[in-house]
Amino acid sequence: MPKKLTLFLSLFFLFLMSANFALALEIKDYPFIPGIGTPENCAPNECLAQYVSYWFGVGIYLAGVLALISLAIAGIQIITSAGNPEAVGNAKDRIKGAVLGLVLLMSSFIILRTINPEFIEPSLTPLPGVAGVFLEKSKDELSPAPESVGDIKNNETIQAGYDKIRYKCSEDGGGDGPVLLIWKFPKPGIGSDGDYSGVEVVRKNCGESEPIKSSGSYQIAFETPGVYYFLEEGCNGHMSFVNTSSQNRVPDLFMSRIKSVKIVGNYGTVLHEAIGLENGGRCLMAMTEERCHNVKNIVARSADIFQLQTNAVESGDGVDLFNLSQGWDVVSKDTLKIEIKNTEINPIYKKKADDIKYIPPVNPFCLSFQHCPGSVKIKGDYLVGIFSFIDRNQANNPFLQELNYYCQTFRKDITNFDKTQVYKHGSNFFDEIIIIATQ
Repeated sequence: MPKKLTLFLSLFFLFLMSANFALALEIKDYPFIPGIGTPENCAPNECLAQYVSYWFGVGIYLAGVLALISLAIAGIQIITSAGNPEAVGNAKDRIKGAVLGLVLLMSSFIILRTINPEFIEPSLTPLPGVAGVFLEKSKDELSPAPESVGDIKNNETIQAGYDKIRYKCSEDGGGDGPVLLIWKFPKPGIGSDGDYSGVEVVRKNCGESEPIKSSGSYQIAFETPGVYYFLEEGCNGHMSFVNTSSQNRVPDLFMSRIKSVKIVGNYGTVLHEAIGLENGGRCLMAMTEERCHNVKNIVARSADIFQLQTNAVESGDGVDLFNLSQGWDVVSKDTLKIEIKNTEINPIYKKKADDIKYIPPVNPFCLSFQHCPGSVKIKGDYLVGIFSFIDRNQANNPFLQELNYYCQTFRKDITNFDKTQVYKHGSNFFDEIIIIATQ
């Protein structure tokens, strides 16, 4: 019996030190414990130490109370035993166990305090000026910044005066690092009500800070290479997180609402009005890095997103154009092939369809791929786009960015060009082919 009680007291004490500490942050009103106090109203860099000290003391108090209860039960057992030797023996064992538990408990407390008082009342030494994103009260008062705060008014750290977000990339605050993005929402909930009006997104470099508004909410993320959507022109207003892969449907929040896009790094996108990348329709291409592209004259619902391959030979062996359906399998004197080598796609091949000539032509009416499109063999990681200008005047300047086309894009072979939607739409006429080497 004494061993069981001692083991129980030890396990109970460990439980208090783990479970209660884990629940500490959920408790708002802590009972006052004589000699311990309460961990309330602590500064962010002191709370952990106060929680540990508080629950350590609570554990000792409760373990002592349990030992006293055990002694009381043993006394009652002796009184009511009526001289029964077995009952008296069990009561004495209980008393011995309770006393042993108290001795072990107090001994451990005294030994820990003798070795180092901070084992009983730990304290946290503030970290040196390390890199990271912090909530700042003053130059020397920093607290790690949460990735998001849903209600600034009810955040104790911010309301305690830590009302700036500080971005440090080194001890002294300078250095190099990715741009920090801060979404500032005028209302609590980080847009959970679906209202994204008035959202401001600010970009901060290493060593810079940004004041936090007195109400609302915020979230932070680092800017990484890819494509970003915006709900307002000029890359303003609420923006998406980074997009790095193609989407048959853009995220619901941005469905039919994209007003501008920004390209970061070696990326590009073709935005489509149709849902589903296998379909043709109005589209817009944007590839210029670090530039804001306004999305005009189309309603974007899907997106080809690609990373450019700067080493031409790594994407594959190029693209072949044929005048016949499945031309790569047709052995005939009438079969013509235009081979676009991988070195020509470095990383973009862009040419008017009428300038891609068959040599020699089959007949005077089959001079170029525009006049006799049959099939396309894609021999690697390439995005092939077939484009028709919606505004015929744009044909005079095919290197304009943010052009509006009717287009269809392909990553797999086009076995029969007659069946494509872009061919049917163009009434046997399309303007240019763009081939992009992708990673």
